[in-house]
Amino acid sequence: MKNLNEFGVQELSSQELIKTDGGFLAMLCAGLIIAAATVTMTDWDNFKRGLMGEAEV
Repeated sequence: MKNLNEFGVQELSSQELIKTDGGFLAMLCAGLIIAAATVTMTDWDNFKRGLMGEAEV
C-alpha cells in the first residue's frame, strides 16, 4: 500500500473526523429530501395537476 503523503494527503485526527462528518442534522436533511422526492415521483400525475391548480385524481 502506498504512503498517504505520496498522494498529497494526510490522515485526519479523531476530532477532525467528528467535525467533517456532517452529524445528525445533515443526515436528517438528506433523508427528508430523499423522502420528498420519492413521494413526488410515486404520485407524479397528481403533483403535475397540483402545479397547474387542478384537483387530485
